[in-house]
Amino acid sequence: MNPTLGDLQKIFITLGASKILLKPLAENDNSKQQIYLGGGFGALNELPFGAITTHTDCKIPNFKAKVDFSWLSANGKFVPAPHAQLILYPSYPEVRLSGFLLGCAAGPSRWMQPIPRDQRKGKDILV
Repeated sequence: MNPTLGDLQKIFITLGASKILLKPLAENDNSKQQIYLGGGFGALNELPFGAITTHTDCKIPNFKAKVDFSWLSANGKFVPAPHAQLILYPSYPEVRLSGFLLGCAAGPSRWMQPIPRDQRKGKDILV
């Protein structure tokens, strides 16, 4: 299945989407380093999220918020990513999407593996 952006738009609208957000991925947007959503906290204006929790017991204190996130499977069904969350790093400041593959068999795991430095050329995927 190689749908066009127009095909995906129709599928999302049919499934009830009122807004579609696309983000071209950088080479360091991967399952290890999470997906960078931007400097500052502007991404929080675009994504609905749950209660924010404080995490000060880690190397870089941060805040986390659950996100109702699903992947669209090849058969056009949503498959929930139950551990998806936003991580807010106030010291940078930036927001990242994390946990979007954990516990979700339909996620694009093979596309989200870190690329060894000597093999980096760019990625061709939108989330």
